[in-house]
Amino acid sequence: MSAIVHDLSDSALLAANHANLVELYHFLGQVPPGEAHDGPEVSWAITGVPDAEFNTVTRARFAPGVDASDLDAAIARTLARFSARQVPVTWFVGPDAQPADLGTRLERHGLMYAGARPAMGADLLAPRAEPVAPDGLTITEAVDPEAVGLWARTAVRGFGMPGAIEDPVAALYMRLPAGPDSPARYHVACLDARPVATSSLFLGAGVAGIYAVATLPEARRQGIGAATVLASMRTAQALGFHVAILQASPMGYPVYQELGFRENGKLHTYTGNTAG
Repeated sequence: MSAIVHDLSDSALLAANHANLVELYHFLGQVPPGEAHDGPEVSWAITGVPDAEFNTVTRARFAPGVDASDLDAAIARTLARFSARQVPVTWFVGPDAQPADLGTRLERHGLMYAGARPAMGADLLAPRAEPVAPDGLTITEAVDPEAVGLWARTAVRGFGMPGAIEDPVAALYMRLPAGPDSPARYHVACLDARPVATSSLFLGAGVAGIYAVATLPEARRQGIGAATVLASMRTAQALGFHVAILQASPMGYPVYQELGFRENGKLHTYTGNTAG
């Protein structure tokens, strides 16, 4: 495992945020029928779930001065992998992307700019506000495959993702290792014994990455999401991590600020349906 990150500067946290994301997607693509590659120029992962969030190019650092035709050919080869698997793709352009006009080149290959995701970081050792959650709320860690599958289904519903991907997403996470011996930890919040919210923790690149923060619509604005994120933060702190990172949605941004996160930069995204 990478050395624990203690540098709280914006540049260090943005770099660690991106590096954690690269490792997360490599983890998601590690078991069949998924595939993943982490090379000096391109890092990508394909899970086979028919949604762009689950099939990604996470890093591209082409050598400076590479011939334009060679660069375009390398981009085309990368996208062809996703086309062959008939899955859409999200291509992340992070702080170390090369060349500087990579986003423009991706658009020429048919991808569309999908926006910038705020990269946020928090000092796990700093004091933070305690969210007020409703009575009857319990937050537990999903470890066995059945519990992880329930966690995944709750996350899909909380994000409002298409129902057709619920089974593939649950199957994906149930294939992956979970629990104390895994870099991935899954928290599920239940209100009166009913699953209503999720968060996940991915330990990589020396920081604790928080992902899959989702709350069912009927359970929102009650402090449940914040409490679930805090559970992941506490787990990370107990494991000796100093920094938590995440990529924020507009809805989640103010909640994360209340928990001590601050924005360190942005990760840009481009998406496309390579299957045609």
